[in-house]
Amino acid sequence: MDISFNQEIFYSNKEHLLLSEVAEALLAAEKSASAAPDVIEALFNGVKVHDFRVYVDELHSGSLTEKLKYYLKLVIQKHIEDKTGVELGDLESAPDEKKKQIIAWAIAAATVMALKVAADRYLPNQDSTNINQQVNVTIEQGHMITGIDNEVLRSAIENSISENPSAVAGAVEFVKPAKKDSDARIDIDGQSYLSSAAIAEVPNELPENELQEKSLELEDTEIQIRATDKDSGKRGWGATIPEFSEKRMRISIAPGIDLVHLAHFDQIVGNVTIFYSIDEHGTVTNIRAHLFSVDLEATDELAGDNAL
Repeated sequence: MDISFNQEIFYSNKEHLLLSEVAEALLAAEKSASAAPDVIEALFNGVKVHDFRVYVDELHSGSLTEKLKYYLKLVIQKHIEDKTGVELGDLESAPDEKKKQIIAWAIAAATVMALKVAADRYLPNQDSTNINQQVNVTIEQGHMITGIDNEVLRSAIENSISENPSAVAGAVEFVKPAKKDSDARIDIDGQSYLSSAAIAEVPNELPENELQEKSLELEDTEIQIRATDKDSGKRGWGATIPEFSEKRMRISIAPGIDLVHLAHFDQIVGNVTIFYSIDEHGTVTNIRAHLFSVDLEATDELAGDNAL
């Protein structure tokens, strides 16, 4: 199921920005939004973001206005109207405005939380009152849009940021154009998002050895199941993927895959995306994977070969 919508980001700088600064801001917007799909998945059971892309729709010079188009492809396992008040589990019948509101909020929330993480981690002795205030405002907005408890929202965003370290670097780069003007603010869709006071609390840059998020897609690869949870596709599963590493990693399962049937196999063949972080020395950490599909025929053949 596809969802697309536009979001207008406005930097109120008085002076024109260099082309290189505009380009960096655009790339940063994509990175800072990278945690949003995880926020959506954490909040709504049975929802998996299969694809997430950001496009440039329009650019206006002077005070920079970026009009971005977001595209998401969702896989839905079951209804989630118990948390939202609308039938978002059946996105075809859900109001378009509600869909866009929730996803746009997740993108904005992921970015502002990433800024808070950056400020707390790299400027621990600095007062971050304005960023913290914006986080609280954003959480309350999320509660009004979704009906979900504030602490549940906060926890989902924080966990998603921890799983996407590149979102922190992206968020810092995202506000960098505004830091060139001490009075500049950032608005989203005509609404105040980050005040000049909040922007001043953001680090100018991150250390060069900041972890970078990477991903690797593997098709028709062998997956050795080490731990199972027949009741959840998001938690409790562990696996080894020999084509990538012999180390065990957490793995989540796409909606639509029969968890009970899957739990009967020690080895399967399927398509996965592996996510991991890597530092300047090449050390790999925070490894996790998502199983998108299982080749049942190849899996049965593998099981038969191992039985011989």
